[in-house]
Amino acid sequence: MQEIKITAATIKGLIEIMLLKVIKDGVHCISEIRNKVKEMSGYNIAQTTVFYALERMESDGYLFRYENKDRETKSRKRSKKYYEITDKGNDRYKFKCLEWAATQELISKFTEKDDT
Repeated sequence: MQEIKITAATIKGLIEIMLLKVIKDGVHCISEIRNKVKEMSGYNIAQTTVFYALERMESDGYLFRYENKDRETKSRKRSKKYYEITDKGNDRYKFKCLEWAATQELISKFTEKDDT
């Protein structure tokens, strides 16, 4: 059977559930989040995609961001950002899981095993 690559547009539509799951399971900084998503899915999601999704989810109240100001670079002190899931984020994750199950059920009505 031919390997099917999921398009970037499809992944972008699913990134919220992916990021909430990874953060819920205890991965908290952007680089670790990206690495865990790649480990679990095989997809290398762009740092900017992850960053903007995290910022949006933080602004929606699904995540809480905190910073560790102990890192220094050659030019200046730099904070490393960490994310924690909020109660609202846990509710959102549960909703997205239910939404995904409903999506799979809906799409299955339009696909037949004989068509693949």
